[in-house]
Amino acid sequence: MDIVDEIYKKQSGIQAKKILSIVLDDHAQLDKLMECFFSDNLRLCQTASWSVGMIAEKDERLLLPYFGKMVEQLDDPKHDAIVRNTLRSWQSMNIPEDYEGEVFERCFNYITSPTNAIAIRVFSMTVCYNIGLKYPELLIELKAQLEHCQLEEGKGILSRSRTILRKLTNVRRKIY
Repeated sequence: MDIVDEIYKKQSGIQAKKILSIVLDDHAQLDKLMECFFSDNLRLCQTASWSVGMIAEKDERLLLPYFGKMVEQLDDPKHDAIVRNTLRSWQSMNIPEDYEGEVFERCFNYITSPTNAIAIRVFSMTVCYNIGLKYPELLIELKAQLEHCQLEEGKGILSRSRTILRKLTNVRRKIY
């Protein structure tokens, strides 16, 4: 089965899961999927990103060889879907230590920009929280920003920031 043909079929959640299933059954297909994800072809990379966003939930190790390139791709993303699904995958991953600082800073900047899509901002909150669990001093910065997010009206932003603020309260009790 040609994964590129599958990517060009009608985009849907069912199709994204089918592509994910193909990759999980045959890891050799992952290189083809990631070629599509990194492609300059807008439709191809956008559609491939949906499946890439789900890979880490199943097996984060599959994305580790591509991690550096995923970070680089965020410098000039072809579409918000690339950013959104990269961050979606990172929520479920242990970020490689060499990238933790850069990823935290990048995600923190996504949170602070009200012009970013809600999904990008909420996925960034989770990524920052997960990294901050290793570096509690970062959680202080994150907490202040999440409290600022409480002043916004977006329900997704409010919900995720409240959830993480509750988690931070529990983490703080364990740390101090």
